[in-house]
Amino acid sequence: SQDPVPVFKWLIFGCGGVGGYFGARLAQQGQHVTFMARGQTLAALKQHGVRIKSICGDLTVPPDKLGHPIDSAAVASVCSEPEEKRRRIEGAFDADVIVLGCKAWEVERCLPLCAQWCGPETLVLPLQNGVEGFDRIRRMTGDWGRGRALAGCCNIVSAIQEPGLIRHWAASPPYITFGEFEGTPSDKVKQIQAIFDASPGMAGHLEDQAMSKIWEKFAFIC
Repeated sequence: SQDPVPVFKWLIFGCGGVGGYFGARLAQQGQHVTFMARGQTLAALKQHGVRIKSICGDLTVPPDKLGHPIDSAAVASVCSEPEEKRRRIEGAFDADVIVLGCKAWEVERCLPLCAQWCGPETLVLPLQNGVEGFDRIRRMTGDWGRGRALAGCCNIVSAIQEPGLIRHWAASPPYITFGEFEGTPSDKVKQIQAIFDASPGMAGHLEDQAMSKIWEKFAFIC
């Protein structure tokens, strides 16, 4: 018999065409998914949850099936305080996986907002659209002294139709390519693959040589 699919705590930074789509599919599978967003998107998540219109099947994940959404603007104001005065954010938890649904050039601004959700065993999975941000993500996560970064990117054609509503119209199923920067995948990384395998409307490609696969993807795009 197959091992049961583990249930992880996921912090998804951003609820756009990437974070919104994959976060919704993970929640559909039964994962504990919490979004960090702001403004109209934050309000939409609180009111309606996350919605996708997709060639792989439409989906609404209502608010009661998601973790309470986190206001990135409020987190940013805490992060601007001097470190010795910085308070613990109410409701912060140690995520199993932090998914960065931001653009590569936004990493310097976005990743620090996730620091309080990074515990000793947390994995940081970027789903960005470029290879130039990986060294930065590894360095910043290393500076925290806890958790570690993975290499990752995704293949999806999607966009925000309105706040909290993602339209996906090409790439079927959308997939995430990911893996360790060096060496063979840890048990926890293999568990992520098992979760992706069990999640409808998406796929995961765990690669032993993740960076070379990601370089191939961007060489093709360019």
